[in-house]
Amino acid sequence: MDEKRESNAGELKVKIDVDCSEALKGLKAVTRAAKKATAALKELDDAQRKVSSISITVDGKAIGGILTEHSEFARRVNAQMKNTPGF
Repeated sequence: MDEKRESNAGELKVKIDVDCSEALKGLKAVTRAAKKATAALKELDDAQRKVSSISITVDGKAIGGILTEHSEFARRVNAQMKNTPGF
């Protein structure tokens, strides 16, 4: 007649009810801000890809400048460079 006895010694049951709604609101706000920052960085990257740097030498003096690919001057310079050997 061996009866198995269940021992509750060392056992602790705890029920916790936590309201996480404020934490979830904060996480959603952080997520929205991160998405906006990511979009802004992508826009900046796209804009930087559209800018070309060029160095022009006139009478032995280097003239540096930044040209956007959309400017008429940039289009003319790029066309000249394509027709110049070594470029």
